[in-house]
Amino acid sequence: MPGTLLLLGALVLSLCGGASGRQKGSPQQLQQEFSKLVKDADDAIHAKRNSEAVKMLSDALEIMDGAGAQFAEGDVRFNRATALKALDRYEEAIADYEVTIRLNPKGKRCHMRP
Repeated sequence: MPGTLLLLGALVLSLCGGASGRQKGSPQQLQQEFSKLVKDADDAIHAKRNSEAVKMLSDALEIMDGAGAQFAEGDVRFNRATALKALDRYEEAIADYEVTIRLNPKGKRCHMRP
């Protein structure tokens, strides 16, 4: 039975591909893609293109681990929550704000690396 559970777990992970199969590419490529997504999302938020920003930040969260950018999760979620709030998607915004608070309980922003 324990061997069956391990096999089932491995199968689920292989089917999921980590983050919906988006973790493809070298760490450097993922870092570049992550940085571009975050920058473009920030530009979209400032231009009040919040739906685009939410999509880009969601994509950034999917590749975050492969890009070695886990340190930035609080900032990415805070920005996505801001865009979600502007779209009146309050429940989703609250969920992201809650994760932000859990990750950064003292309210310090992590300042994403270039």
